[in-house]
Amino acid sequence: MVNVHITLAAMTSTASYPPQLPHMDMAQHLFGYVRHYHADLERQLGLVSNIHEPLTPSGWSAAELANHIFHMERRWILWGFHGQALPDVWGDWHDGRPGTRWFAPTVTLADAVAKLAQNLDMFETTLREHDLSESATTSGKFLESDPPQLSWIMLHVIDELARHLGQLDAALEFQRDPQAANPT
Repeated sequence: MVNVHITLAAMTSTASYPPQLPHMDMAQHLFGYVRHYHADLERQLGLVSNIHEPLTPSGWSAAELANHIFHMERRWILWGFHGQALPDVWGDWHDGRPGTRWFAPTVTLADAVAKLAQNLDMFETTLREHDLSESATTSGKFLESDPPQLSWIMLHVIDELARHLGQLDAALEFQRDPQAANPT
């Protein structure tokens, strides 16, 4: 159980890296990364002219990406770590079937930002109430006898956030300059 509350001034920096304060423990650092990536995602979503317009050759939109991130984070923390049943555990996939197309028919930019803010509260509460070495429950996503620790889950979520932010960054670059996607 750690205190993940970090000063607002440290967390609202426009720096390209999360805050690194000398008194922060590992849970605070991990939460800082999630919060930083959420702020970057919100900034990048604001640059998209139409969040429902496909941004990539595979056809996903910024709304679908934001909806995927919202559900992915809940899958790993609520269903995975806490073992909570989620009625919409695969709500980011068409027809709720993993492996199909991402899905976000009615998500607005404001909806996406509000949902991601809910997830920040979820991360903060989880990191405040649980130690990073604590293993996930075996009643949700992880039914095996050796489920991952919270630290592993947090690093996996941060990795997935970074990957998707890179995809969105590249898609926005191609949107600004379509020739960038096909240099001659």
